[in-house]
Amino acid sequence: MPGRKRIECTVTNNSDSVISILANKSSLGNISFSSPSFFEGKSAAWQLRSYVNAAISICDIDLDTYPDIILYEDSTSSLSILKNRQGEPRKSILCDTVDNAVLTSDITGTNYQWQICTDSIHFTNIIDNANYVGTNTATLHLNNIPSIWYGYQYRCIVDSQPNRKYSLQFLNTWTGASSILWNDPSNWSCGMIPDKNTDVIINSGTVVLNTNTSIRTLIVQPSASLIISSGYNLTITH
Repeated sequence: MPGRKRIECTVTNNSDSVISILANKSSLGNISFSSPSFFEGKSAAWQLRSYVNAAISICDIDLDTYPDIILYEDSTSSLSILKNRQGEPRKSILCDTVDNAVLTSDITGTNYQWQICTDSIHFTNIIDNANYVGTNTATLHLNNIPSIWYGYQYRCIVDSQPNRKYSLQFLNTWTGASSILWNDPSNWSCGMIPDKNTDVIINSGTVVLNTNTSIRTLIVQPSASLIISSGYNLTITH
């Protein structure tokens, strides 16, 4: 398996099996590790026991450039994969219509270049313009971003090393601050009525929809209720 490495870890006995991961923060002439992160193996899928043969390897299974952990426990022939979620984009949450955001590089270096991906595959360099300021710095300012850009991804290349990605999400949460009417902008966290590219969350209260509306996704918590008035439609596109 390409890129495969053997590692060792310390495990406890029986159902309390634990994997400890310490990030390597060493530099030239200085050996240093982060505080450990613990992952418990209490599920039946895998349990590392001191009295059986167990194998642990590191490999980039999904080819996102971040190493995943592979666990094999001999006595039960169990194979498990702990996915490294560092490769998953972080959400940068904006309000619908147009909004601003600030993205910051996790890596410090000398040369910075921010990039955009609009098809989930290809990244291209961006330059300062009406929507971007700081495309060659550690901090990228996004200005007047339209909700149609939902899902666009950004990353910063720092001295040829790619930074973790950001993904744009447009979100509007019901507050019910003024009334029970959906089409009252003051009832929403963004101060505006959700549009068709917006994820909507209703955590509590009663909401009455009395207009034809399209949104991207909808979450209604058990403590809340949504009433769609007769003759009107709510279209959820995802």
